[in-house]
Amino acid sequence: MTPPADTPASSMDGRPASSVDGRPATREAPAPSALVPGACRIVSCDPQVAMLALEGEADLFLAETLKSVLADGAGESEVVLVDMSKCSFIDSSIIATLLAAARAGRAEDGRTLALVAPTQAPRRVLEISGAVDYVPVFDSVEAARDVLSRPASPA
Repeated sequence: MTPPADTPASSMDGRPASSVDGRPATREAPAPSALVPGACRIVSCDPQVAMLALEGEADLFLAETLKSVLADGAGESEVVLVDMSKCSFIDSSIIATLLAAARAGRAEDGRTLALVAPTQAPRRVLEISGAVDYVPVFDSVEAARDVLSRPASPA
């Protein structure tokens, strides 16, 4: 438990620590939390493309909501883009949810799920986990739309 900000700090031997000027040193108040609760919302939805936004710190508490939005909110769109430009953190439950939705979409009706503009930390987690091998990741919505709207080349 952190003592109040005006509580004198202690030295290693338990005696009150002193600052350079001889007055008792005090502990600084802890910085306010920078955590931003996660959110998932539908930005737009049409028959071709559904755009979802994943924002803040996306973790286990958001996984069920994300699963529902991906399953129900995307409607009958052929492509589902998940904008991650305002997402600062993802955990393994979010990765599992995204991978499951991508797999189900491909299997059920050929739907494509793609991730757009993930910030540095989520992008790194996606790379380390190998999720980028299964779900396409694009730097921008325009790049995703350009690539995903091209007709498939004959094999």
